[in-house]
Amino acid sequence: LESSPDAFFLPEMSGQPMIVVKVPGQHEAGELSRAIHHQIQEAHGMKFDLTVSGGGGNWFLLIVPPGAGKGSAALHCSKRTGFDPQRVMVAGDGENDVPLFEYTRKGFKGTMVGNVCNGLAEWATQKKRPTVYRSPSCHALGVLEGLQHHFEPTAAPPPGTE
Repeated sequence: LESSPDAFFLPEMSGQPMIVVKVPGQHEAGELSRAIHHQIQEAHGMKFDLTVSGGGGNWFLLIVPPGAGKGSAALHCSKRTGFDPQRVMVAGDGENDVPLFEYTRKGFKGTMVGNVCNGLAEWATQKKRPTVYRSPSCHALGVLEGLQHHFEPTAAPPPGTE
């Protein structure tokens, strides 16, 4: 597969590619996503994960090997470092974070920040995951509020630090 101004082929170290396709807008991204899913995945049996991502007025389709997304990467890191998924929080604001939030079913806590896009907010409304918190604050402050929400300190502060 060759790169063009609107499609980039990014070979991974493992030999598994990631394909990024720039599309004109969110509506077109949704239509193309459904067409790719139908034409390639259903009709030809090829397996892959497809995510719509947008920001700054740009929209992209991210096509990766099955299971090679943000969620599986976070689970892998938590296992490699010895963190119980119950003690891990994921955070995000865009459609490309849906695969990450899918892993809240495996025990992760989730925080959507106040500037969350419609696609991720709609996903959360449909899934109704009790471990996903929606912070009213945007960006990093929303992440900090999520940490406080999910992991309130249980011990009293050391004397003299109050």
